[in-house]
Amino acid sequence: MFRPAYFIALSLLLSPVTGFAGETPDVHSPAFTAVPELTAGFDLLYEQKFAEAREAFLSWESRNPEDPFGEVAVAASYLFEELYLQGVLTSDFFLNEKRFLHGIDGRPDPERMAISAKHWLKPVNWPANARKPTRRTPRLSLP
Repeated sequence: MFRPAYFIALSLLLSPVTGFAGETPDVHSPAFTAVPELTAGFDLLYEQKFAEAREAFLSWESRNPEDPFGEVAVAASYLFEELYLQGVLTSDFFLNEKRFLHGIDGRPDPERMAISAKHWLKPVNWPANARKPTRRTPRLSLP
């Protein structure tokens, strides 16, 4: 039998959890809103049409150069493509215990990596209000 004290204690313990289930903050970012071009690009990634998805992301990025989400989406397209080519996006990868526990065999294709590096090795355009890195974090020395 439940005693009323246990019920009250349980409801008091769970009451803070319900407060966290609020609405999403009002943030104007593609990460928190549905952008049709980006949604279409990610749909193309799931259909394994990587080049077409990348074109959609690059097109959106060219129209929104101040937003870093375009670069993140392009990076995701390269990552998804590499995972697909390595066979990670198949159920066979997860069913093969040796591959699943010990990782992917082989290395990424150097030509494909060079193509993606061209996109990533461009100068960074820092927004005016961004905090620019000034120095590297010093290494901690252990005694």
